[in-house]
Amino acid sequence: MQSRFLSFVLFSLLAGASCAGEDFPPEGQLREERLILAISTEPPLVHGGESFTVRALTHWPDATANHLWLLCVPDISSGVFDESDTCVSNHHEAGDPILPCTDPSLPNPCLLGEEPEASFFVPAGLIPSGFEAFFYIQLVVSSETDVLGRCSDAIADGIPELDWQIGVKTVPVVSDDSTKVNINPVLYPLDFDGVTVDGTETPEVTLTDATPFTIVTLPIDATSIDEIIPTDGEPKTIRLDLKVYTDCGKLNFYGDPEEYGWSSGYHREVKCEDLADGNGPVCAPVFEKWTPEGEGECKILFVLWDLYGGVSWIEQHVLVIGP
Repeated sequence: MQSRFLSFVLFSLLAGASCAGEDFPPEGQLREERLILAISTEPPLVHGGESFTVRALTHWPDATANHLWLLCVPDISSGVFDESDTCVSNHHEAGDPILPCTDPSLPNPCLLGEEPEASFFVPAGLIPSGFEAFFYIQLVVSSETDVLGRCSDAIADGIPELDWQIGVKTVPVVSDDSTKVNINPVLYPLDFDGVTVDGTETPEVTLTDATPFTIVTLPIDATSIDEIIPTDGEPKTIRLDLKVYTDCGKLNFYGDPEEYGWSSGYHREVKCEDLADGNGPVCAPVFEKWTPEGEGECKILFVLWDLYGGVSWIEQHVLVIGP
């Protein structure tokens, strides 16, 4: 059984360069549209003989979000070019059953789970020493309780619709003896105008006509950004991608001007560096000017990606009072 699965993986070793990026909605205001905002893997890089767990950040107003997690391993022996957003649709027809990943037949794609989180164990020895493969995760979220049955056409076509959204995640898998590592960034609780809040609480923010906004600060644990830890004595600096969301009002960058790219427009980046002289590592804190609209409970989301598939987020609910 493992030999058949290994054949898929060996082909994915050859197709590794075709790994597609993960496309999630641009940052901004959250309205009535139902969205998958991010998918994380813990750990973000997996060795043979380890398990990984996937979970998602969604915005699903006025309805219950039901999950369907699928695992697909690219198989170029089939003559089909697989990427993260096409692997499932390339190997699945509408109406066909999708068997669990634990099934002895080792189906491809297979069903990882139907809960908010799902896990998979990568067998020891699956990846040959010195090689790296990619597993593709596809998440389908819907208000329908029978996601597979009701969203069958969308899954087979790989095309999301209003009430069934599709997100993908690429999971790099390395051999048991590989020394490669990657961890997800660690985000500290948000700071509202100098007051640190716990994500499990719903603090009150009082606004006035004179100050109808508040400054929100996101601190980052720089020791969790392993890409900048010097191993050769040389200083290292990277910039991490950041997206921010709120379901009421606006979040505007506060501080130094944002970077601008002709193809992507303005975007937020987080600068992290380690000077290799004992003064580091350090990440520049992120400052956002939040101007809520109206009163009541609001939601703020910060989502941070590293360069190699690591992603973390923090969700904070706030009760806005006044002005």
